Amino acid sequence: MRPVWRRRWIRWHLTLGLVLAPYLVVYGLSAVLLNHSSWSRRVDVRWERSGLASTAGPAQRRAEALRDALGLFGAVPAARIAEPERPGEPLVFRIVRPGRVYDVRWFSGEGRAEVQERRGDWTDVLRTLHGLTSLPGSLLGPLWAFYTHLSLVGLPLLVLSGVLLDLPRWRRRPRVAWSVGLGSLGLVALMTWLTGP
Repeated sequence: MRPVWRRRWIRWHLTLGLVLAPYLVVYGLSAVLLNHSSWSRRVDVRWERSGLASTAGPAQRRAEALRDALGLFGAVPAARIAEPERPGEPLVFRIVRPGRVYDVRWFSGEGRAEVQERRGDWTDVLRTLHGLTSLPGSLLGPLWAFYTHLSLVGLPLLVLSGVLLDLPRWRRRPRVAWSVGLGSLGLVALMTWLTGP
């Protein structure tokens, strides 16, 4: 490889690495925190809001409209929506966002929502960011989704460019190449064994 192209490639490799480094730090910390949920400190707060207009349509659409009317953002899991069985009973649903969980009881006849908010600390925020690809109702949600997808595409390119840049060294030191190759195969074999039937 010509020296000019090699310098450009190294610059591109370093730039991409610096752009993706924060994502790797967040991903690594959140992976540790997923295994240590006891480290979190959570506070429960109850509040209610009245004077909200009800909307028509399926429960999912009504829950999302109420989320927006309450000035909140986050995902509304369909599995956590409970339709009222009798008149006067509330529509119950959950809103999930990094560091916060809202359990909402919506009384459509009264135009009133009761909210139980569970506030987490920074560990809950990081734990929720692990693998998060969207955050409905948030202006920053699409940016995080873009960054996640950029990282998923960029990391394999970063590894591949690092291998190609180091190839001349590996030819002079075959033991290094064998160590990296056998270590990678061992990791793949371990992951296959751990996730197998």
